[in-house]
Amino acid sequence: MKDAHRALLEDFYDAWRQQDFDWLGSYLPSDFRHTIKLPSAVYPLGGTRDGKAAVLGHWRLVTRQFDILQYDVEAIVLDDDHAAVEIAVRYQHKATGAVLATTKTNFWTFEAGWPVTLTEHYNVADLLRFKNDLAALVPDGDAVAAVLGTSKQEEAERPVDRPS
Repeated sequence: MKDAHRALLEDFYDAWRQQDFDWLGSYLPSDFRHTIKLPSAVYPLGGTRDGKAAVLGHWRLVTRQFDILQYDVEAIVLDDDHAAVEIAVRYQHKATGAVLATTKTNFWTFEAGWPVTLTEHYNVADLLRFKNDLAALVPDGDAVAAVLGTSKQEEAERPVDRPS
């Protein structure tokens, strides 16, 4: 099963690099759960999304705001129904050119050979540095709106996801 999980993850990350949401979605069950373990004060797109449609919608939002400059899987550790993946990433914010460079760790849970949950952990210091860089580039200093591509009013009206 480990070889099958490794192959699935390698395909999944290839699909992410290509921003191919149909391909990504082909690996996700309808009740897939994705959590980004960051407080919204650090990164407004953190929290938990339940369901394949909500997860894919969130990922589309991310790729509308950022170009992927680097996405290198550095290590995959597997056991029977879990995987941990370390990934070096560099994303460029499309509106400002600011670059987020960090390492993240993805923790996957599998059932019957398919992923059912993904929990992401980031280096908070890197994200805080990026947030400060971004705020310096945004005329009114609203880094949250810059990341989301929304105004403060639109952000206030955005449905709240469950906190992580």
